[in-house]
Amino acid sequence: MKPVVVEAIHFEGDVDALRAFVGSQNWTRADARDIAWDHEDEEEVVIWNEAEKAWLPTPVGWWVVRGVEGEFYPVKPNIFEATYVRDTEEPQA
Repeated sequence: MKPVVVEAIHFEGDVDALRAFVGSQNWTRADARDIAWDHEDEEEVVIWNEAEKAWLPTPVGWWVVRGVEGEFYPVKPNIFEATYVRDTEEPQA
């Protein structure tokens, strides 16, 4: 299987860092898009996913992955750790 290299950022509540990663047109507050927010006590941020043509909730603590075509995906921390290998680690065979 061919490895897929992606870029990612761990969203720790720093909206400026998230905006720098995804671009100012690809993020907003959930209430600006009338999106229901199910994540209590979290920053109400959503990012645009071009592949799904949808705004996706991006809670603090989640990872944001830039896909191979430049699209963005919010990923739960446990899923990120189970799926991706950091570039400083050796891929498993």
